[in-house]
Amino acid sequence: MSKTERPLDEVNRIGLEALVKALGPADAERFIEHCRTGIRDYTQERRRWLGSPSVREIVDRLRSDAERGAASPSDDETLTTTGRA
Repeated sequence: MSKTERPLDEVNRIGLEALVKALGPADAERFIEHCRTGIRDYTQERRRWLGSPSVREIVDRLRSDAERGAASPSDDETLTTTGRA
């Protein structure tokens, strides 16, 4: 079964209606602004989340996680325990 792709303007309209219904007009607008391309600075946000760990700190963390048998701690756990991911 093949489904025809909807035109982008229809997808945008339906998506906006769903956002407004779920969040209300003010929060829907805030969400859209937050997700707009070019507004966010990923590098700056990443530094805020991770800080600027040295290579030694990264290696030590990986070894510690491996010793505990943890493949990768969850972001929530990391942020809670260290203040950074």
